[in-house]
Amino acid sequence: MGRKSKRSLEIDEEKISPPSKMSNRGVSGAAATEILAKLEAIEARFTSLEKEMAEITRVVKEIDTLRKEVDLLKQNCEGYQRLEIELKKRSVLVKGVKFHTKEKYETRAQTKAALAELFGRIDMRPHLVDYQRLGGLRPNEDGSKVSIRIQFMDVDQKMELFERMREKGRELQDITILTDFPSFQMTEFKTLSGLGFKIRTDKPGTKTRIVPKGLGLILQTRSSPAERWTHVSS
Repeated sequence: MGRKSKRSLEIDEEKISPPSKMSNRGVSGAAATEILAKLEAIEARFTSLEKEMAEITRVVKEIDTLRKEVDLLKQNCEGYQRLEIELKKRSVLVKGVKFHTKEKYETRAQTKAALAELFGRIDMRPHLVDYQRLGGLRPNEDGSKVSIRIQFMDVDQKMELFERMREKGRELQDITILTDFPSFQMTEFKTLSGLGFKIRTDKPGTKTRIVPKGLGLILQTRSSPAERWTHVSS
């Protein structure tokens, strides 16, 4: 009774299915391949990011270096600007002095002679560091519209010029003394001059002036001598 027939054993053997285990091994292999592929992609991305970080670090260092250079240049530039402002405190532009020649350009000796006549009119004998006519003679003109830049030895002589001009009053109505602004302020000066002209046109009787403030310029106005000068926002 306890024996099984040979046929029965053969049927049982057919029911055993070891190929299913082989199938599971195939699935695991595919998953491992996929994981390895993802790892390789991640590692490649890491490598790429490391290179990018290295490049970013280099760029940041370069930016820091350039920023320091810019700061240094600004300091040097401000130093030169302050020096020019200091020098301009001793200089003025004089308009109304006629040319001492019929040629297009004056020589320094001719400009000196023209200035000597001007200072003779106001009884002043200043010591000049430098002087220069800022342009040439135009056809059918006497050159009085072409300014002369004058640099005095000190600010006191410049102030003396203004005092002598006030004393002479109407005798020197043909002469105009202008502020000699530094070259780096000229763009701002032209802008403020245009704004001042518009204010005087819109409000007749209003006086305007441009004065230095720090390294820049500001525009001020007043309606009468009794009023204080008021800063105009541009």
